[in-house]
Amino acid sequence: MLLGVLALPDVGQVQWGALPSQVWLNVVYLAVGATAIANVFYYRGISAVGPASASLMMFLVPAINTLCGTVFLGESFTPLQGVGAAALLVGAALAGRARIGFWGRGSRLRGRLPESESESEPESESERVVETMISAK
Repeated sequence: MLLGVLALPDVGQVQWGALPSQVWLNVVYLAVGATAIANVFYYRGISAVGPASASLMMFLVPAINTLCGTVFLGESFTPLQGVGAAALLVGAALAGRARIGFWGRGSRLRGRLPESESESEPESESERVVETMISAK
């Protein structure tokens, strides 16, 4: 958005007809291919695996982008980038283990509530949200 605002004063000076067709094809690809289709797949993925699992996968995006940039575009890969990628991967692994360990399969908060409370109806909105999340598993 900021780039558009900064470019606005020069828009009238651009000779739009002189731009090669490859530029227009790139713009169409960015609008349709890399943005619209990617968002459709992203939201379908969220509906398939749930928002918690999908958010864990977001840890991998910078690491995979760095790897692809290095392999396909010949960009540099420094030790600091390696440390950052390792930190992201470890963070995703720890977050995944914590979520699985805490929300165990088939039990309400893995024994965190006494038996009498675990069978009662949720009283607050937050308890209803937790109950919905647990029953979705």
